[in-house]
Amino acid sequence: MEHIHTIEQVTKPSEKNDFIDLFKNSPNEDTREFEMLLTLLAIENTNVFPLCQEILDDRNQDQKIRYAAFFTLCNYHRRYKNPSKYNDLLESHRNEFQSHSTYNHLYSMFLQQRNKNQDLIKAIYFAEESISKAPKHPGFLHNFSHAVVTAVEEGVIPSEQSKDQLALAKKYLKSAIQIEPDYAKFYCTKGRLLAIQGFFVKAKGDIRIAIDKEDSLREDYALRITDYQSYLMRIQLQEVSKELGRKLKDTSNELLSELQSERRSLNKRVDQERVRSVEFLGFFTAVISLIIGGIQISQRQDIVESAQLMIVFTGTLLIAFSSLSFLLNGMADIKRSAPIFFFGMITCAMGLLFIPKIL
Repeated sequence: MEHIHTIEQVTKPSEKNDFIDLFKNSPNEDTREFEMLLTLLAIENTNVFPLCQEILDDRNQDQKIRYAAFFTLCNYHRRYKNPSKYNDLLESHRNEFQSHSTYNHLYSMFLQQRNKNQDLIKAIYFAEESISKAPKHPGFLHNFSHAVVTAVEEGVIPSEQSKDQLALAKKYLKSAIQIEPDYAKFYCTKGRLLAIQGFFVKAKGDIRIAIDKEDSLREDYALRITDYQSYLMRIQLQEVSKELGRKLKDTSNELLSELQSERRSLNKRVDQERVRSVEFLGFFTAVISLIIGGIQISQRQDIVESAQLMIVFTGTLLIAFSSLSFLLNGMADIKRSAPIFFFGMITCAMGLLFIPKIL
């Protein structure tokens, strides 16, 4: 979309009648031309505030002229970030002008600038109301997208709703850019939306397009560029933050894996020590039993018979000890348990072969 309005055109009016003539011949208020003409007038004309206020206060003027003055003043306060005066203007003329199709558009932009409590949710609602009246107005389409992006950035929209809202905002932005491809701010909002979705490289590219497309001759050029640079810096910080978060997550996962491995290893060592303790307890119990048994046998038998019985007893203890070790450790300890078991069997056999038939 190409605008016929120039900075020279809007700076030229210097008298009240000049403004009246401009408002009288202004485009229909449902068009983008109307918005662009009066927005440019609000920014570039140094006489705009006192003269528009005078026209607005003149009840004898035609309502079209007075509403154009009202629209211009709203944009003046919005552009120069005077939300309290912007609010006073909207509220004092609500009953008179709220039936106008662009009133909701102005109110939505005010709510975004004030940004208190549920203002952003209301801003989205009034932006949708504006679109329902002029579905191909690029300013209305962008305003909805801007409200959604801001609400998501501020965490106002619940996560379960943000996906659908962002998809609709992306659709509206695409339409707005197709209709008006040279309007810089559309690209800034698109960049912010892409950053929310995690496409940081594309997001930074769109912000830079906005900076490049901004008209350096405009009175608010410095304010606009400052905003764009601020968003660009924020996106860069988001990108760095996400990358750091990813690295921290990877590092924490590695540390967690190592800790779990160490824990398993420690549990295994504890189990092994527990088994060894049981084995040693069984071994020393067997030794004590062997000593006590040997003493009792030696008191009732002669030395040869006692020695033979002790050999059998020793073999039995070896068999019992190896069996206990196998039960505690399973096949993992078979190489140690098996030789002891067979040695115990041989020992028992040797003792039994030489025991005289005295029992």
